[in-house]
Amino acid sequence: EHLSDRIERVLQVDDAETNGVQLDKSWFDLNSLTEECIENAKIFAKKEVEIQKNSTGKSFNLFADQAHIKNVISNLLDNAIKYADGPVKISINLKENQNNLVLSITDNGIGIPKAYQKGVFDLFFRVPSGNIHNVKGFGLGLAYVKQIVIQHQGSINLTSEESVGSTFVIELPKEVK
Repeated sequence: EHLSDRIERVLQVDDAETNGVQLDKSWFDLNSLTEECIENAKIFAKKEVEIQKNSTGKSFNLFADQAHIKNVISNLLDNAIKYADGPVKISINLKENQNNLVLSITDNGIGIPKAYQKGVFDLFFRVPSGNIHNVKGFGLGLAYVKQIVIQHQGSINLTSEESVGSTFVIELPKEVK
């Protein structure tokens, strides 16, 4: 059943890359949604997690697919928690920038070597770690994240340093056409 679910997810992500995901857009508050994702991440984490959030701006209303944006934020928080060795520290910044909202998630995880940073958004890509993968996965999460951000006419960027952590910065237009 688990394998069947994974195969279905692979097919959905592959189809999304080819044909796009059907977006169900509505207005919602990205600040509130981010708070909800933070609470969920803390509840389901199996280790100590400290998350600090800062927001700058007057309005965080976003016209987008709330369910998919929630999945994007949740995926990035899950990765930040999974790929941290000790106590997890995550910093989230949400900023209003004229017609865009900018969400950055910084963690103190294991980081991603420079040589592999471009590939992390590719379908099935996993950073090589010898014969041992301490964290299970199929290389689907960040491919999905990028696909959803692009379909919302946004951008996602990564900066990372081994043994220091990673920062993912997502910029989304307030109103997706």
